[in-house]
Amino acid sequence: MAYRFLLEVPDALYAQANVVISGTPDADIVDVHEGIGGDYDNEGKTLTLVAYSLDIVRRLDEWVHEVQRVEGNTAPVQYLLTNGRKLTVFADSTEDIVAAIRRDQPWTERFIPKIGDHITRSGPDGTVLNPVATDEARAAGVAVVNAPKLGQITILATDEPKDHPTIDIQDVTMLHLPVVDLSRPERAYGEVFGAATVGRANRDGKGGWDWLGAAYDVEQEAQFGSEPDFAFLQNGPLTIALERMGRAYPLDVFRNPPAPIRLLVDDASFESIKAQVLVRNWNVFDATTPGVFGFRDPFGYTWGIHSESFEKEA
Repeated sequence: MAYRFLLEVPDALYAQANVVISGTPDADIVDVHEGIGGDYDNEGKTLTLVAYSLDIVRRLDEWVHEVQRVEGNTAPVQYLLTNGRKLTVFADSTEDIVAAIRRDQPWTERFIPKIGDHITRSGPDGTVLNPVATDEARAAGVAVVNAPKLGQITILATDEPKDHPTIDIQDVTMLHLPVVDLSRPERAYGEVFGAATVGRANRDGKGGWDWLGAAYDVEQEAQFGSEPDFAFLQNGPLTIALERMGRAYPLDVFRNPPAPIRLLVDDASFESIKAQVLVRNWNVFDATTPGVFGFRDPFGYTWGIHSESFEKEA
């Protein structure tokens, strides 16, 4: 059984609202009526929504916040609950809306095993160190830091972060890699690059983060459709922020791949990464020069791997 409520949306915002709701994996629109409040002449649309978690509340809040910032004052977007109560997106806090929906539909709480109720913490699991380059490393075009090695692969340096899309979290600059879902790239980057997952989180709607506890169960949350939006991986200077995009992931990602992400690794790690890529049958290129090769992973990203001996000879 899912939560069920009405959403009253002005005509001017209907298309955007449809995109936001369609991009939420565990929410859907099951009916659309012309007019607001049962009045056909009251311009707007009344959407009937079902949701298996209340992540949609946060996403709608972020969307309306952005609309207000860009377009200024607009007609309100409102929830209409089964008890007749109305709440306004962004004007009412996400916490108050979630609480109101749960009080409005207590029977749902007995059927859904507390999806979205996670222990939170003030920061990521493990230590994430800043990968910003020193002046000397910046001049050489790579960022070398004394970051901890978390896997079997030894990564000595990465590109300067500013050369790629990044996200800053708690003064840490991370490569920002949007993906369809989190489980496959988490596992693949862990096996290929030795990157460990050091944290998972959702945006809290207030410019901060809700960090998930260490007891997070990937398989269970995938079954419930309540996976987090971000996973953070690290191995030495390589720090990655994966963002789960779902159906919003661009379809032409392989037509226009982003700039290659370069990694400098020791010789043993170079051979290990190359073997992992070949076993997976990923698209390999520039493999004729000893000590350097490139490949494109199935998530749309291109990587250039340089061995330590190749760099010394160059």
